[in-house]
Amino acid sequence: MKVFKLLFYFLFLLSLLSPFCLAEKEIIVNGKGRTEQEAINNAIKKAIEQTLGTYITSRSYVMQGSLIYDHISSSSAGYVKSYTVLSKKRDMFSDICQIKLRVVVDDIKMKDAVEQFMRDHKFQQAFQKTSFNERRVMVVYVPRTEFDLPGNSKAVKTVIDLIEDRLIKMGFRVFLPLQTEGFRGMGKEELINIAQKNSGDVIVMVSFDANKRPATDGYYILFSTLTLKAYDVSTKELFANVQHRGKTISRNGKYSIQDSTARVAIKIAPGAVDALVKKIVKRFSSVRQKFVLLVLKDVDPKLQNKVEDEVLIRFGWRYRIVTQRPEYMEIEIFSDIDPTSMRWILKKQFKKAGILSLQPIEMKGSRIVFGNI
Repeated sequence: MKVFKLLFYFLFLLSLLSPFCLAEKEIIVNGKGRTEQEAINNAIKKAIEQTLGTYITSRSYVMQGSLIYDHISSSSAGYVKSYTVLSKKRDMFSDICQIKLRVVVDDIKMKDAVEQFMRDHKFQQAFQKTSFNERRVMVVYVPRTEFDLPGNSKAVKTVIDLIEDRLIKMGFRVFLPLQTEGFRGMGKEELINIAQKNSGDVIVMVSFDANKRPATDGYYILFSTLTLKAYDVSTKELFANVQHRGKTISRNGKYSIQDSTARVAIKIAPGAVDALVKKIVKRFSSVRQKFVLLVLKDVDPKLQNKVEDEVLIRFGWRYRIVTQRPEYMEIEIFSDIDPTSMRWILKKQFKKAGILSLQPIEMKGSRIVFGNI
């Protein structure tokens, strides 16, 4: 009987203590930085991100993932009970401090914060603006065929205004070029270069196509397509290609076709714009591998190979070559190190490798340009 009583009391105490045991999570993480404290801070952020990942994935919060993360990590001290340095070392080549931590996270407190974030619409909207207000989106209208509406038409203005309104509500900064017809015939490379000069993060290219087929009694069936394309200015990657189609009856003639196309465009624009904005938000919200884009300008193939062999491979960077041609090269370097620090590190590594002619000449966001000076 005493044994059963002791077992009962033990189970009772265990039931009382179990919530406290489950209220914290222990995570082993690595961090890098120019200083020991910077490496510790980066490791703690990783621990927070890993803990959040459970809630974000299991509860389908991927779209708001980075918004929640920005909010939580901005006050990470409130969610970290303690941490212990397990090991640390400084890389002799890159001069980067590498550290391993055991971090104890307040799991329950973090879960409550996530729940609060998702319930409070104003709370969520405020952090959308915090997360996105440094992102600049350039919107341009690019006519492609003779049936495309003029840039100053009601339909085009409606679509552009709709894109601008939806993006601003999500916290993006939208800028529109002054010219409306000046982009006819321009290729994506030219337009992306214009966006780069304006410090844009995304460029949205808007166009309408229309074609007709004879119906009866002098009327035509008009088929219209609204196309919205979004490119990441840093990587030049097409990450959104939205096409919505519609049709209507129209008389023949340039103005009749334009009026009919305008009616179709106004009808299909809201759905197309919503799909576009959703993809842009996802682009900058979902958890993605962090990287900086290293651009080498006026650098011959021999020097390009030396950069790859003597810097990227020698110092152990994970990288991917995006573009390579004579005198020009684009390389994605995967790292949690911020772009400003990466610029400083690369400059130092080029010097150690004896590539003194390569100097930083431009930097916009995560895009770092080195030139052969």
